[in-house]
Amino acid sequence: MTIAELASRVAAWMRDFGQAVPDSIQPPSTDTRLMRCRLIDEENNELFSARTDAERLDAIADLLVVVVGAAADMGIRPETLEAHLEDVLKANEAKRWTVEEACQTPRDWVASVVPWSDLCAVRDQTGKIRKPPGWVAPDPQKHIDAQRRGDG
Repeated sequence: MTIAELASRVAAWMRDFGQAVPDSIQPPSTDTRLMRCRLIDEENNELFSARTDAERLDAIADLLVVVVGAAADMGIRPETLEAHLEDVLKANEAKRWTVEEACQTPRDWVASVVPWSDLCAVRDQTGKIRKPPGWVAPDPQKHIDAQRRGDG
């Protein structure tokens, strides 16, 4: 199943159960945002508390459905979500540092060589992969604009 297929099914389920799924991009109401955040917190807590692989898998799947539902809440079309997710993944894949760049990171950051190249992954003290110099963030606005023009 693609992300767009997942998003289409989640939006259809939401409509079937009486939740508003706007036809155009618009901010969801405060109540909808609060509900979505509560659902995400609930599923995140289930993931944290899961004791078995089956419980963890179920919590991860539920998180995906709830988060994809947040896109539907604001009228993001499935293909728009999928296009932006592709850009996010490409940007994440570009978080590779040269050895020279990695040698200039803060002392509490850790660099590890990516085994298939001469590049490094650099993590901060929390374990988060850090962005190298010159890294370019994805541009969600281009996908929003494309959807609004009708070509995205």
